Amino acid sequence: MTARPGPMRTAHRAARRSASRRVSRVEIIRELLARGDRTRLSRRLHRRVSLIVDGGGRVLAPSSPVLGRDDVSRALVDLLGPASGWISSIVEVNGAPAVVFHDGSRVAGVLSLRIRACHVSGMWAVVNPDKLRHWNTP
Repeated sequence: MTARPGPMRTAHRAARRSASRRVSRVEIIRELLARGDRTRLSRRLHRRVSLIVDGGGRVLAPSSPVLGRDDVSRALVDLLGPASGWISSIVEVNGAPAVVFHDGSRVAGVLSLRIRACHVSGMWAVVNPDKLRHWNTP
């Protein structure tokens, strides 16, 4: 007779798989942004996705929420895509995977994502240099 995993072990495995899927989805978003591929990026977004960008009035960024997959994918590529020249990496921010954009040794932006089922349903980008100061302090 083989022992079955207890409910705690099963829940832990499910949580680990879920976290792994979130990270892989964030990796896909990062990759699509790096390529500037709006069409494929749009397919990863929920049709009613929202993007809120905090530029603090110091960085050219949308001043109101951007809504809908086409407008959000366009705004993201314009703001964080290959033309920005930024290099991205994946980190954990507030317990969830996020994309950090580097301009040389300086953090230039942080993109947090809310992922529901198979799509990104919400995004928050911080590109305000004042709010990124703690990321850039040695």
